[in-house]
Amino acid sequence: MVEQAFKVVPGSDFALKYIVALSEKKKFVSLADAFFKNHNLNPEKYGLLGGLRMSMDDDERKKFESQLRKDLDESGLVVFKKKSPMQKAWEEEVVSKIDFDAKDCVKFWWISYIMRGSYALWDHKGEIYGLLTDKSASEIKLTDDMIPIKMSEYYAAMEEANEDTA
Repeated sequence: MVEQAFKVVPGSDFALKYIVALSEKKKFVSLADAFFKNHNLNPEKYGLLGGLRMSMDDDERKKFESQLRKDLDESGLVVFKKKSPMQKAWEEEVVSKIDFDAKDCVKFWWISYIMRGSYALWDHKGEIYGLLTDKSASEIKLTDDMIPIKMSEYYAAMEEANEDTA
């Protein structure tokens, strides 16, 4: 097993893609929050795959009963019918305003580095940090847009970031 911590080179293509993806994710969350507030919904969880889906209490289910599919998704969330007014509003107020290619452009960034393991990618104070762990390799080769760092530096930055959000 091998672990490799790194910083992303500022201004590199990878850094720029990360920043664009982060910005689009924040935009999505902001639009989704506004949508739920405007429609008096309070989901603890929600999802996009295959249409608007969310957690609902019994009162909300009764209110939207005619717009909901009878089955729940694999996570136990209710799913709005494709042609329901709420699904159409979601598409108009949220989905149409998001560039999903940009939002997901670094979603699988790790796939060319590890075969079987784990990964992390996050930012703090203008630096982008990453960690790759491969259970079946003895070495991880980083690309030119990554600067290897010591694990102690990685964990120190993570600790600082956690303290800043506490």
